[in-house]
Amino acid sequence: MIRVLHIITGLSVGGAETMLAKLIGAMNKDHFENEVVSLTDFGPIAERMRDTGVNVSALHIPRLAGISGLVGKIRSTRADIVQTWMYHADLLGGIVARMLTDRPVIWNIRNNELPAGAGSLPTRFTMRACALLSDRVPTRIVTNSNMARDVHVREGYRDTKFRIIPNGFDTRRFSPDSEQRASIRKQLGISDNDFLVGFFARLDPVKNHTGFIDSCASILTEVPQLRILMCGRGVDEKNVLLLRQLEAAGLRSHAILLGEQPDMPRYYAAIDTLCLASKSEAFPNVVGEAMACGIPCVVTDVGDCHDIVGEAGLVVPAENEIALGAALKALAAMPVEQRQAMGRFGRERIASVYSLDQIARQYERLYDSVVNI
Repeated sequence: MIRVLHIITGLSVGGAETMLAKLIGAMNKDHFENEVVSLTDFGPIAERMRDTGVNVSALHIPRLAGISGLVGKIRSTRADIVQTWMYHADLLGGIVARMLTDRPVIWNIRNNELPAGAGSLPTRFTMRACALLSDRVPTRIVTNSNMARDVHVREGYRDTKFRIIPNGFDTRRFSPDSEQRASIRKQLGISDNDFLVGFFARLDPVKNHTGFIDSCASILTEVPQLRILMCGRGVDEKNVLLLRQLEAAGLRSHAILLGEQPDMPRYYAAIDTLCLASKSEAFPNVVGEAMACGIPCVVTDVGDCHDIVGEAGLVVPAENEIALGAALKALAAMPVEQRQAMGRFGRERIASVYSLDQIARQYERLYDSVVNI
């Protein structure tokens, strides 16, 4: 039995947190035992992890007791491997683990860069500190995209430490569902003739909600059947600024804002296309989830999106609202059969290359390899 101690910055709903929950649920429980420590607080993902039988604890750092708790946890752990997730956990968890144990340390990087003007100074400092320590602290560094590796190598991370393991997707949970499509569209007041675009992202400048809204506004005259479904933390009817942006763009009556939703496959089933307008990504979960549901995608050319989507959608330059709008317009003008063919191609691609079972086996092989070094 190989025991893995996962240290992650927090357990709110996000790409890294979601991937960790999916991973520990899919790993071979006869060979691997997982434990999860949040440096900050419990979040919605913690309960999901507990449902798989995993022990989850929170240290509430930056409280002083949290730091001593981390030291105590790592000092007393029976884990064979310390796996950290995201910059702050990589730095703090990695240093403490390296100082107190001789166990292999694996860092996990989940984004490809911090764009200009985004990201706090402490986060930038942490990333730079990790780069300086990358030769000595981690045994391996996992990232989920080629671009993320290349960007971090340019930032000074040790290139020979990297292993690329992409995100994985549960194609049983995320799958086409015509009954859910009809049910959700009826619930939301969306007709069969409406062209429903899904924009599923937490409120964050990197996700570029403003650019998405501008793109939709630019095609509204030509695509009057356009409807928008927006889900994600902070994207709801309480967000006065977002509502004003939609109103100014002439889209208020065309948009539905649902906030964070726990059962996203139902909403993927309802949309005609998923739009990703991000300024920066590594391997966005929403794209893989939409493809697994048989939904064609319109995405910006960030991270590995171009390679992931392929013929399952359209890829446009980042921060180009005109190109993004034109791509959405092109999807809206396509015969339904052609969009469905795109969707089928996308689902087949996820099942053959990015299924959760395949990705879990890649992590397992990595863990086996570092234990046997």
